Amino acid sequence: MLDVEVVPELAVRHKTWEFVLGMPIQQMIDILRKNDQVIRAVDFWYNDKLIEVVDMSKICLRYWSQYFNSPSVLPTIQEILRIFGSTKPLLPVDARGEYRLYYRGITFILKALHTGSGDSKPSSLNTVTGSPNSVSGGNTQTSLIVSRLFIYLGNNLNEARLSPELPASCYLDNVFLEHLEVNRSENLTKKLRFHLVTQDLQTSMTREPQVTRFTRSLSFGDSVQDVLSALGSPSRIFYKTEDKMKIHLPQSYRLEQPRRSDYFFNYFTLGVDILFDARYHHVTKFVLHTNQPGEYTFNTYYRCLFEIPLLTSHEADTKAQGRLHQSPELTEEKSPNPEVSTPVPKSDVLVVNPFVKASFCFIY
Repeated sequence: MLDVEVVPELAVRHKTWEFVLGMPIQQMIDILRKNDQVIRAVDFWYNDKLIEVVDMSKICLRYWSQYFNSPSVLPTIQEILRIFGSTKPLLPVDARGEYRLYYRGITFILKALHTGSGDSKPSSLNTVTGSPNSVSGGNTQTSLIVSRLFIYLGNNLNEARLSPELPASCYLDNVFLEHLEVNRSENLTKKLRFHLVTQDLQTSMTREPQVTRFTRSLSFGDSVQDVLSALGSPSRIFYKTEDKMKIHLPQSYRLEQPRRSDYFFNYFTLGVDILFDARYHHVTKFVLHTNQPGEYTFNTYYRCLFEIPLLTSHEADTKAQGRLHQSPELTEEKSPNPEVSTPVPKSDVLVVNPFVKASFCFIY
C-alpha cells in the first residue's frame, strides 16, 4: 500500500518520489515505470489541473505527519476536521448523499457510511462550521467518510487553474522549451526562434535556484557547431541506416552502398529533432513533435509548442486578386448537353490497395 503525504496546492509526496501539479507527463510515467514493483497496475488519467485520489482503500494519506487515512484510521469527517480544522462549511454536492468540504488547494468528497441496517438519510448537518459529530436517522447510525479528494491550485475546486510555470523540482538540470516561433517570409522559413527556460545551479540551501529564460535562433544550413552553441549537447544522436528516398533514384544508384550516413540530433526535453547532411554537416530538416497520445514516440519527447504564422485577411485578399477567373462565355461553351449521356465504365471487382492507410501531410 502506498504511503504518501498530501500537500495542498502542490503535490502528493512519497519518500522516494512525488507527483507535482504542473509536472510533465513524461516524468510522471517514468516514476510509474521505476516503481513497477509497488505500483503493479496503472489506469492512467492525466489532468494538468488536478491530482485526484479515487480509491481510499489502496493508499495511506497523511498531512504534516498525521494520518487521516490508513488501515487503522478511517477518513471520517471527524479526522478531517481534527487535522485540517473546522473553518470551512460542509456543502451538499448532489442528491446522492455526497458532501463537499473544501480548503485552499484541497477538496474532500464525503458520503454517508451506514453502520446499521435500514435506509436513512443524514438528518443533522451543521453547514456553518461543517462539524457533524454524528448523523442519525431512525435506527441507523451513519457518519460521513471521505470517498475522494482533489488537490489543485486555487481557492476551491471550481477555480482550479494551471500551474503558471514548470515546478522547480521538475527541471533536473535540463533545458526546456516554452514555445517555438517559426519565422517565415515570402513563403520561405527563414529561421526558428527557441524560447528556452532553465534553472540556475544550486548555490544556497535556503533558497530555490533562480529560473533563467533566454532565446536562441537556428536556420537551415547552420553547422553542427551553431546548433551545439545554441541548444547544447543533444539527448541522443541517431544515425540513419537507410535512405528511403533512394526509391526515386536510377537502378544503378540504388545498389551503391553509401559511404556516410545522415544523422539526427534528438532533443527530448525540447521536442525537436534536427537532421544534418552527412557530407556537409549542415541542417537540412527540423522535426517538431506534438507528442499526441498514440504516437510511436509518445513519452519519449516533450511536447513542442510551436507557432507558425498564417496569412492575415489583407494578405489573403491581395493574393486572391491574382487568381484567374473563368469567363461566363467560356463556361457556357464548356457546359455539357444534358440530353447526351456519357458512358462510364464500371468494374465489379473491388480493388483495395493494402499499402494505403489514412495519413495526413502538411507542407509549408
